[in-house]
Amino acid sequence: MRYEHDVVRGEGVLGTRDQIRHRRQPAHPGVRGAFVEQGWGDYAGGAAPGLSFTIADWLHRTEIAAIATATWGVEFRPNEFDVAFQPLHQVAIPNIGLFLGEMWDPDLLAADCAEDGIYEFFLTAAPIPVTGAVGAPVNPIAVK
Repeated sequence: MRYEHDVVRGEGVLGTRDQIRHRRQPAHPGVRGAFVEQGWGDYAGGAAPGLSFTIADWLHRTEIAAIATATWGVEFRPNEFDVAFQPLHQVAIPNIGLFLGEMWDPDLLAADCAEDGIYEFFLTAAPIPVTGAVGAPVNPIAVK
């Protein structure tokens, strides 16, 4: 099921591209521990679905507060430019002030939203308390 919603300034956007779910798929359904040969392997560092650098204008124009995905880097991997590693990060974080959430697992939240039809919630994702840090783990909590 897809949920359509006009993005409002200050909102956060959560997305999934099934990358985590595919890594959890058993190679032989019903056989415990028989996971696909690839498993988690290159999940954090290999090819991944994600956002294109071309979305930077939309991210700036909509003035959303955050975007989080189930992928390891939010943006498409391999990157679209050979001369820049994670180019969307290089623009979105310092120039737009956008929070980028990586490796989130929104499947349970998505299922809950689909079940009750309520797709709006308060989300908090407090990082570990290290002054000036980037790339810190967070503990996301959604309150409906």
